[in-house]
Amino acid sequence: MQTAHESMKALANTIRKSSVFGLLSSSDNRSLKWAEKCADRAISHDFSRLSDRQLRNEFYASNELARTLSIASTTINRRLGAWQIFEMSAEFEDFARFHDIADQVIETAHFSDSIKYFTEPDFSDTPAFEEMLGRSLDDNGLTGQYRAIVRGLVIAAERRKTALPEHISLSADFYKAIAELDERHNLKFTPTRQQVIVAALLTRGIIVEMDAGEGKTISTVLAALAYAAQGSRVHVLTSNDYLAQRDAEWLEPVYESLGVSVAPVISPMDEDERRMAYARTVVYSTVREVGFDFLKDNLKLPPDKLIQFGIENAIVDEADHVLIDQHRTPLIISGNETADIATVEKSHGVIRQLLDLHSRQVAQAEQELNSDACPDDDAELAMLYAANPDNDTLKRITTQRGDSRQRLLTELADIEDTASARDFENRYYYRVDSHTRTVRLTERGEACIDASLGTANSDRRWAAHSQAHQFLRAYTLFTRDVDYIVDDDGVVLVDPFNGRLLPDNRYLHGLQIALEAKEGLPPTPDAETLAQITIPGLMGRYQQVSGLSGTAIEAQDDFLRDYGLPVVRIEPSEPSQRTEFPPEIHNNTEAQHSAILAEVEHWHSLGRPVLIGTTSVVESEDISSLLRDNDVPHNLLNAVNSEREAQIIRDAGEFGAVTVATNMAGRGTDILLKPDLNQRILRAAKSMVSNQPRSNFSIDCATSAEASLLAHELDTSDKFEISLTGVATVEVKPMCSYLAPENKRSFGLGLCVIGVSLNGSSRIDRQLKGRAGRQGAFGASKLIVSSQDDPIAFSRQANSIRSANATNTRRVPILVQSIQSESDADERWRSALSRDYSSVVETQTLSFYHWRRELLASNVWRQSRSDSVVSWAIEFISSEFDSISETGYETVFDQIQSQLWTNIGIDCEWMYGLGKTELSAQLAATVLDAVDDISRQFEYEEFDQLARNAQVETADKLWPQHLNHLQDVALSCAIAGPTHRAAVGEFIEQAHSSFQAFLDDVNREVVPSILALDTAGERRNQTEQPIVIGNEILSVLA
Repeated sequence: MQTAHESMKALANTIRKSSVFGLLSSSDNRSLKWAEKCADRAISHDFSRLSDRQLRNEFYASNELARTLSIASTTINRRLGAWQIFEMSAEFEDFARFHDIADQVIETAHFSDSIKYFTEPDFSDTPAFEEMLGRSLDDNGLTGQYRAIVRGLVIAAERRKTALPEHISLSADFYKAIAELDERHNLKFTPTRQQVIVAALLTRGIIVEMDAGEGKTISTVLAALAYAAQGSRVHVLTSNDYLAQRDAEWLEPVYESLGVSVAPVISPMDEDERRMAYARTVVYSTVREVGFDFLKDNLKLPPDKLIQFGIENAIVDEADHVLIDQHRTPLIISGNETADIATVEKSHGVIRQLLDLHSRQVAQAEQELNSDACPDDDAELAMLYAANPDNDTLKRITTQRGDSRQRLLTELADIEDTASARDFENRYYYRVDSHTRTVRLTERGEACIDASLGTANSDRRWAAHSQAHQFLRAYTLFTRDVDYIVDDDGVVLVDPFNGRLLPDNRYLHGLQIALEAKEGLPPTPDAETLAQITIPGLMGRYQQVSGLSGTAIEAQDDFLRDYGLPVVRIEPSEPSQRTEFPPEIHNNTEAQHSAILAEVEHWHSLGRPVLIGTTSVVESEDISSLLRDNDVPHNLLNAVNSEREAQIIRDAGEFGAVTVATNMAGRGTDILLKPDLNQRILRAAKSMVSNQPRSNFSIDCATSAEASLLAHELDTSDKFEISLTGVATVEVKPMCSYLAPENKRSFGLGLCVIGVSLNGSSRIDRQLKGRAGRQGAFGASKLIVSSQDDPIAFSRQANSIRSANATNTRRVPILVQSIQSESDADERWRSALSRDYSSVVETQTLSFYHWRRELLASNVWRQSRSDSVVSWAIEFISSEFDSISETGYETVFDQIQSQLWTNIGIDCEWMYGLGKTELSAQLAATVLDAVDDISRQFEYEEFDQLARNAQVETADKLWPQHLNHLQDVALSCAIAGPTHRAAVGEFIEQAHSSFQAFLDDVNREVVPSILALDTAGERRNQTEQPIVIGNEILSVLA
């Protein structure tokens, strides 16, 4: 069996295959230069002289990537640009007269009367039609550009009566005439050089970082068409069903115009609809839908039809979120419920008692520290940190002393194997490790649990202990309105990366039940796992994977380690004008809130829209209360009121808008600013100055460009003397001689983003900041946080930040970056801990699916049936003889005889008196004869097929039990192992043994199913229920 590290490395290596366009260079910079040259060659090609039909023929004849991308770009410009002329909207009123002329041509030519004489499907190419159309155009005196456009409109109008728009071919003259007359470029949709560069990189299996608003959707369609031109299928994996359906429908004319089929796969579709969609060349869907369909195919038996037609290439949107953030979230198909409510209730009561006892010890320690009995005792502080990391007394004292979390952790390590460590084990009931986000029982805690739940080594006792541990995690590691919310649907998880609700996700192995019981809700039992796969496992099924994101650089090590995918950044087409102000870190929450309020009130007075980003529902509610108490109108967006999300986001770019939001307003959110926003802000600034005619103003602007615009706006008044000083400061002095004190003000245009929490992930912070200054617009971002909050409070840099705030503010941004790097390292460490276990399960899962497919395509049963029958007979007889000392031989034999006759129709009365060994041998021989008799009732191939199906059905029945056992083994190893490395090593050994035992069980337990076959190929005396697929779950590993 491979080690966990080797398993994941092998899984990653399966993803990196040779591209259909050539091997990826070892240098990312070389790849970028290659893509730039490819884009330049694509732009240099000119296919505008070709008609739509000629363009399609050239597309399939192309064997060069640059030519393919150029053809695709031309098609996009035509179908998404020029074809807007048919929409007749006010935006294209310049071309309205052409529609009127086209209507006259159609009316005078009487096409409707003559169309019955045109038998060809594409009658617009027939000489008769051309002659009729030419005469009508001549009659209307049309020449040149007018003639080309009207001709195209007429052909499109007539063809639309019998064909879809994407199947209509128009001439090159039509598009050329539109381009020449479209002075305002309303009908132009030419992909940018950056978009073509990104498309080229996507064909080489690269993760591309592309700024928001730069056109990732267009780059994706270009790359998908490049794959299609090479005869390859591609899945475009978006973040939700809405985007998958929207993009597939919007881009269908582009694909279909080039003869490439496209379809979405979304959740409401049934299997037949999905099967038809997967048959298309390009499929738009989500990882969820593709993953669950993959799992369903791995549960099917002949003659059921598979849903998917193989998976070749994938382009993943928001790749860092899907491939990195959701790395540990397996997709699971569940079956029957498997919970023991009595065990749950008993475990809950025990943990509540333990929590109460533990809190008394914490309160006693707080009292001693507050009484100054041991204020300088480092060991006491470290032990209190291990007992309750979020303790207010602890935070206060460490803030005063300048202690960091690392110092406390170091102190904890120093007192291991000392009297202080023994004192901790005997005093407290559990220890919380905030570094790995885990909790373990101390010796005193274990004794308390054992006293309540018992120590007998039984499955029920183990289940109770396991459930008790999940209750302890629920109470100590998970916080309401941070990790989850409670609504009418019960406990709903919150995505820690984007703040959105995850109604389809639930924790497994008793943790979800624990959270529900903690909140006083009736527990929803867990369900057995029928099939599962992680995101890396699913990606490993593709020949090639690539992706896009606006924040991929920070995760480049993760992409390379977990998937073997390099990351390349593409600079935006327009330079960013967003100003990132230095962070403000205040000593306490009160000072932080005062600074936030002052900042918001100032920008609100100028009408500048403000977005305040928080990290949790609780924090967003606190900031909302602060603004409400100070009469600042605002909108609140979090997981609790997500139903208003669309409206709140639409309003967030309005003049004077203030929006408080969790990370929901970060990734994937477009805050559109009104066209006249900046002009209104300038007028508001002018009003501010005009309302104080006797005051001097020194207005610091974010950029020199904004300072110039403000100075120009103010210079229209004859009451002030305006001057520009420094880099971006506007000085305003009244013309009157009255001398007033100087007013210092700040000024900026566009959206202002204020972060009020330092997020542990720098990627998430950058996503929030990226809402401002999109596509070269003005904007600003600023961080205003408290040093008492995580991750600053216990970071190594906590003390340095307090010093830097007082002496050298230039160091603060560097220290903030260091804190986030430390936090990112913690997350990678936690991910690595989980990955060491999940990779073993992943390897076994994929091995099982491979074994299952091979089994369905072979005659393994015919080759191994003798061994299977002997093994089954020995196991059956041995299990019955275990009770012979208590019940006697005669009773045991009667039970054997009854079961054999009732279940499989074997009469063993003549075997009475035989011992265990001889009885097993005779039973095996009898069963083999029975199997031979049954096989002769069928055709050779028919019996083999029935035997294969029976073996696979037996494996499917036993597989969920094996997965549940692996989870129990993993928890046991994690809790009992002296070190993580030792625990993982033990788990690998146990998992390997369990998998071999699972295969042996399948070969043994299939025997009764074979014996139960009748001449119709059906089972006799079939008592078990068929496997029922319950739910599709995006699970979070417990």
